[in-house]
Amino acid sequence: MIHICYCCNDRYFPQLMLSVLTIVKHTEEPVTVHIATMTLTEKDARWTAFTEEQRKIVEDVLREKNPESRAEVLDVTEEWRRAFLGGANENPPFSPYTLIRLLLDLYDMPDKLIYVDTDTMFCDSANELWKQDIEGHEVGAVYEVWYKMLRPFYFWKPFYCNAGVLLLNLKMIRETGLFAEARKLLYRKKMYFSDQTAISFLCKTKKELPRRFNEQRRIRKNTVIKHFVGFFQWYGPVFVQRIVKPTEIDRVHKLMKIHCFDDVYHRYNVLAEKYGFAAL
Repeated sequence: MIHICYCCNDRYFPQLMLSVLTIVKHTEEPVTVHIATMTLTEKDARWTAFTEEQRKIVEDVLREKNPESRAEVLDVTEEWRRAFLGGANENPPFSPYTLIRLLLDLYDMPDKLIYVDTDTMFCDSANELWKQDIEGHEVGAVYEVWYKMLRPFYFWKPFYCNAGVLLLNLKMIRETGLFAEARKLLYRKKMYFSDQTAISFLCKTKKELPRRFNEQRRIRKNTVIKHFVGFFQWYGPVFVQRIVKPTEIDRVHKLMKIHCFDDVYHRYNVLAEKYGFAAL
């Protein structure tokens, strides 16, 4: 069984479903998708937990490929409030949901776990990442692409990873207290890319994984996971930052020149008609 975790609210169902559809397309082994979620309507009325109805749809899609696969929802609302409410990073630049991954050690989760952001799409089997050996390492991760460009100038700094794709050794993380220390640090100290920075600076046993497991630029022949992060594009006399998410089909085609997920988009819209959710 391959265990894969997403952290999101119900509004990210379309992105998560697209990601799951790419897992189903490429992965033969049974998969358990863990969806860690919470309700924070006091901060934003739209921030409600992933629903049971949505979980059932995800599980149905997974089981069409492998009857042993399943989807589970984990509500971490109370633990999140205990760990971060009132702290320096309770309102991080992107979303409080990015901090959820730092709570996974508190729950009955498997000793080994793949964490992926919802804006990831699989180009090959999830088993390619799952079978990577992280014995003796708390985290397996790929370099943050922009930080790697500066590596020669900051060679004495710790390996700064992109936290959008992580291979987690939760057994070791529980033993070392890595996530517990990260939660304490983020409660008292404001940090940009808060969870990512805490993991990068506190984890001394990171294993650097090949970029094919978290491709932040162009899809290559050996890419396993494409991560839709921001990128710069030449526009007239200047470079312009573009942020394109996998749900934005026209922009994925026009700006990123990516067409390899078109069959997945078609499958999503077929499911939308079947289950009654909005098509892309």
